[in-house]
Amino acid sequence: MLCLANEIITHNINQFPKKLQAIKEPQELPMVVKAKDVYQQAKFVAQRVIELHNEGVPLKEMAVLFRSRFQSLELEVELLKRNIPYVVRGGVRFFEQAHIKDVLSYLKVLINPKDELAFKRALSLHKGIGRGFAHKIWEKMVKEKKSFTETEKLLPKRTQQGFKRFGEVVESLKKTSNPQQAIKEILKFYKDHCYLSFERPEERILDLEELAKMAANQPSVRSFLADLDSFESFKGQSFASAYDKEEILVLSTIHQAKGLEWEAVFIIGFGDYDFPHPKALNSKDAMEEERRLFYVASTRAKSLLHITYPEQKYTFKNGLIISRASMFLYELPKDVYEEYDLLESY
Repeated sequence: MLCLANEIITHNINQFPKKLQAIKEPQELPMVVKAKDVYQQAKFVAQRVIELHNEGVPLKEMAVLFRSRFQSLELEVELLKRNIPYVVRGGVRFFEQAHIKDVLSYLKVLINPKDELAFKRALSLHKGIGRGFAHKIWEKMVKEKKSFTETEKLLPKRTQQGFKRFGEVVESLKKTSNPQQAIKEILKFYKDHCYLSFERPEERILDLEELAKMAANQPSVRSFLADLDSFESFKGQSFASAYDKEEILVLSTIHQAKGLEWEAVFIIGFGDYDFPHPKALNSKDAMEEERRLFYVASTRAKSLLHITYPEQKYTFKNGLIISRASMFLYELPKDVYEEYDLLESY
């Protein structure tokens, strides 16, 4: 690990020269793993976590690091399927984030207009409608059985525009049974909500685009929500002791992992145009900061380091594209890591 880390940082000009020295005896070389796609990447990491746990490495001594928050979605789904307990350091799980719940509330209303919680949540996203008015509108439409037009006439002028927009979005969603297309339709108005309501709105939008990508594999909105319901019902029971609350795998952005160490570390999503971040490509200073992040991530591992990337990526804007490892990998000599191709093992 230290040979790799030392080679990483030598490419930065603005630095205090340093060379890490190992205290422990050298073990395995860091492994760079090429997966077919993000789903195979997630399966590999989850399976390797189980194998290491069976070999005696506690879950709390393992961490999965990523450059951007959206990169954890497929892995979180795989961990939930395998009942591997995990915690997202410095944040909440993917499906527990407010913007994810907002968009899913619209899909739930599409399937069941009488879902009170989803209806109120979706409605309150619109201009002039807070939780209080959302409750009053629910009462009139459901309990008093008022039509949409009758309800709109009873509302104050400042809320009518938002209520009308809510109705337009619902009607547009009724025209498709494709969950990915439905999320794209919701994003047409929800992007503005992100910019008005959240810090770092671009990251939230990337999360939602990742959710849309995941929805592409489902035949209907109903089946998509059914799958998500099974994930949300996960209570954290696993092959690890249910009584040992410290037996939890750590998921973290690299920024949140600074100053921490684990026996085994996985760096996922180490692909071109994901790491370094595309916005850094035109700035030498930004590129050095991105390289420094790679250095930080690689030095979080005490014993074992796995670096993974998908060969194929489905992007929201360009569809399926062929990718390769980060440009940072090609700066390193071949003798500081081992390469492994998952495609050749199948």
